[in-house]
Amino acid sequence: MPKQPKQRPHFDSEDQEREFWATHEIQDYFDTSNPQVVTDPNAFPNLKRTEGLLQLHIDDASARQLKTLAKKRKVDLATLAAEYVREGIRRDAHFAAP
Repeated sequence: MPKQPKQRPHFDSEDQEREFWATHEIQDYFDTSNPQVVTDPNAFPNLKRTEGLLQLHIDDASARQLKTLAKKRKVDLATLAAEYVREGIRRDAHFAAP
């Protein structure tokens, strides 16, 4: 008999929800034994297209290190990568000054 899914917490922000799912398993909160494909284009009326996304390619060793650091900090992998990019931009911004 499949185990009963845990109660999902309420999130005050998308960031809070992302951080939660970065450290928890979806199978503990949803019955994944019978997944269904959603094809209705109106199924998610509040879904917004995210702008400003940048695809980042890094080597495998760096990706593993980043994943380990994110897990230790208990933050989402993408959140930590974005934080490192912002830090680098702030640090090197003076090179772009005229």
